[in-house]
Amino acid sequence: MTDVDGAGLRGASPVPVVLGPVVTGAHRVVVRPGRFDDHPRWRELRLRDRALIEPFWSRSALTWDERHRRNEWVREVLDSRRHIASGRALPCVIDVDGALAGQVALTAIDTVTATAELGIWIDSRLGRSGVATVATGMLVDHAFSTLGIRRVVAPAATDNAPAARASARAGFHRAATLPGWAPTGGHDVVAHDLWVLDRDDLGPGGLTTVGLRMTDPTADAVDVEALTRPARGHATVPHRFDDAVAVARHGLGRARTRVRRMGPPPMPADLDVAGTGLRLRRRRVLTAPMVSARSATLDDLCGPIRSGAWFDTDDADVVYEVRDTHTTVGRIALVGVNRSQGFAELAVSVDRSAASASDRAIGQAIRDVLGHAMSAMSLRRISTAVLRSDVRAGRLADAAGLHHETSLDGADCGRAAGTVEVWGLSATGDATV
Repeated sequence: MTDVDGAGLRGASPVPVVLGPVVTGAHRVVVRPGRFDDHPRWRELRLRDRALIEPFWSRSALTWDERHRRNEWVREVLDSRRHIASGRALPCVIDVDGALAGQVALTAIDTVTATAELGIWIDSRLGRSGVATVATGMLVDHAFSTLGIRRVVAPAATDNAPAARASARAGFHRAATLPGWAPTGGHDVVAHDLWVLDRDDLGPGGLTTVGLRMTDPTADAVDVEALTRPARGHATVPHRFDDAVAVARHGLGRARTRVRRMGPPPMPADLDVAGTGLRLRRRRVLTAPMVSARSATLDDLCGPIRSGAWFDTDDADVVYEVRDTHTTVGRIALVGVNRSQGFAELAVSVDRSAASASDRAIGQAIRDVLGHAMSAMSLRRISTAVLRSDVRAGRLADAAGLHHETSLDGADCGRAAGTVEVWGLSATGDATV
């Protein structure tokens, strides 16, 4: 891992671990990887607490019951292993008194800026018991001490009052509110508050000790790393026939996704930008990092809000070169394209020295790309971020028809330093193409 100033972090890539046990009140809490045989308990809790979870969970075309069938849990366990292996996430289950009682995960792990996102749900019967904060604390303390993470950001829907209260009690502070963050429940996009916790905000014993002292103010500080051990058997071969079938189906589904991503997205190969003399030419790409393989004459003006966001892309990224005759004067990309959820993030690079790359011309080119993406790819939400110090980038976002939404500390969204302005475009509400 590399620090933003190049000094380097004393961290490691995430690996499957077991954290704990830590005893709080009458409960023994362990944070560990999910197992195939957790399914019955997972389904029971999620169906029982549907009214509390579904309004704030990611949107899906499946019914709540369908989302909790055994094959969906097997898929979730396998995806968790894959995300850990990629170094982008550390998803875990919360084990209370020997049984699954919730899930907690660090996602969007950024090894350059040392940030990560946090998400959690817990059995409603354990509300206000301190278990959720202790479980969160074990994972966050592990991230701070072992993975080298310095800042954790916990997005929560603005109307999720229990999450807000829990975040505030744990010491997080509300850094900003984004009008559109992710499709949640039955909605296209939902405003989210970003709750932030820095490593330097915590005292001895970290967040785990904060959780323990909610129920016992005299509790001793806890060293989570002393209670950390490698997870054994996390890649166990399934023993049930239906689990084996689900594993096979998951593998085939991943293969189909890879094949689909090799093909072009349903976007025009070439577009004339009306009234500008510019032409858009779609490039064939497989992954988002391809947008960084560009001419040194192009400067980044707009970029994704999040690096390595929690969601998986499920379609090929879209990249257009902006051409003036035979010269490339810019590049417009949609990265993290997720058609099933209906959102993507915008990245724009421009040759500042090119006379044809005016704000009006590039802004119109971006409008054309976004308009086709909204219609051809059924996207509902496209967002981007620009540094406040880059005045031209702000003008360009405005010229493209995006709406200014909020300001963030750059560290909250994977930037090294500075204030970031968030711009967005939605297919519903006031912000429309």
